[in-house]
This record gives sequence, C-alpha cells and structure tokens, in this order.
Amino acid sequence: MGRHLAAARTAADAFLFTAAAHFLPGFPRTARPDSRWSKTNVRRTERIPRRQFTLPEARRTLSFWAFTLTLSLQALVITANTFHVESIFSLAGMDGSKGFAIFPPIACISIAVTLFGGWLSDRIELRWLLMIMLAAMGINLFGFFLLTPGWPIACLILGGGIANGLFGILMSVTWPRYFGREHLGAISGLCMTFMVIASALGPAVYGGVLRLSSHYAPANLACFAATLALLSIAIQAKNPQKKG
Repeated sequence: MGRHLAAARTAADAFLFTAAAHFLPGFPRTARPDSRWSKTNVRRTERIPRRQFTLPEARRTLSFWAFTLTLSLQALVITANTFHVESIFSLAGMDGSKGFAIFPPIACISIAVTLFGGWLSDRIELRWLLMIMLAAMGINLFGFFLLTPGWPIACLILGGGIANGLFGILMSVTWPRYFGREHLGAISGLCMTFMVIASALGPAVYGGVLRLSSHYAPANLACFAATLALLSIAIQAKNPQKKG
C-alpha cells in the first residue's frame, strides 16, 4: 500500500509540474484563443471564414478525433506509468525507487517545450505539433518497453518531457482555433471527458496486464501501436476552418 501511495503522490506532483508551465510568462499568449498573434499569422487567419462548429459538427471531423484520442492516450500512459513506475523499474532489474528520479528532468523538459511550443503554435499548423507529440509519445513508450540503464531511460525522459509539454498546448489552443469559440465548452468538455476516463483507467489497465503477463511490456507495446496508428492519421488532422 505504501508503494502505491508514494506512486500516486508522485503522479500528482508530475501533473503539478506540468501544469505550472501554464502560469509561466509567455504561456498565456497561446492559451487564450483571442490572443495577439504575429502579424503574419493574423493576416493569414483573417482570410479564413470563422465558422462556429457545434459539438455534433465537430464530432464528425477527423481532426477532432485525432486530437482527442491522442490527448486521451497520453493521459492514460502518463497516469499508468507514473502510478506503476516503482514496479516497472523493479521488474527491469533496477532499484524501484530510482524510477522517481525521472520526473524532475521530465518536468524541466516539459516546461521548456511548453514555452517554445507556445511560440511555435502561432507559426505552424497544429497538426505538425500533434505529429511531434505522437512521435515523442512513441519514443517514451519505446524507452519503457526496452527499459534498461542507459539510453532507454534517456528515451523515456526526453519523449515524456516533449509529449507532456505539447499536451498542454494542444489541449488549450486546438479547440478554439479549429472549431470556434461559440460552442467551445461543449467541444472541449467532450475531449476532457475522454481524457478523464482514460486517465482513470490507465493504472487499472496496466495493473491487469501485469497480473495476466507478469510484466508491463504488453501494455506499453499496445499503447505504442496505438501511437503509430494515430500518427498515420494525424497528417490529415487539418484545420476544418480552412476547408471549403
């Protein structure tokens, strides 16, 4: 029980570290849909009709599901691997307590990526950031799957930090930019519902896989396959405001 409580506390700390980036200087410009963009971006978007999508209309777009499922998968992975991190490292033949040492560098990378990604999100299409996030998730999961001292740990730290940093950006700016602000609460709320469910299920799913296979590798491999599948459709997750 003590191990699970420690892991749960560490999971909460990791989320707080990531959330802290939203309150650092530079982030509000990205988080607010009506924020001041670069002059080039303003000129470009002013030519785009601002259609206000309803929730049913948003649900019928590939873009909505590409972003929602990616954010939900990341929520599942981060809560599951964080909750079980001590056990994961122990099964890999390392001191389980060493697993907690990965969170400070992940948080530092996440904050840096959030600040830089916020600036970048005003200058490139969000689908490219989505693809970068999915690639980072794949690197993170690959590190967990092949966990040994050395480069696999570097993979899970680097991939986790980048994915967490982009997670906050895409969760904030995608919905108003893609679907307008009139029905923003309903659209972002549905995404949040999927994320909360995935986050709650993550530790239980990984725990069930451990009981069935005596290892977490099958769970991380399944999530890695899901990441590749989402990466294959993310290229099509264009801004629906630019269509017709």
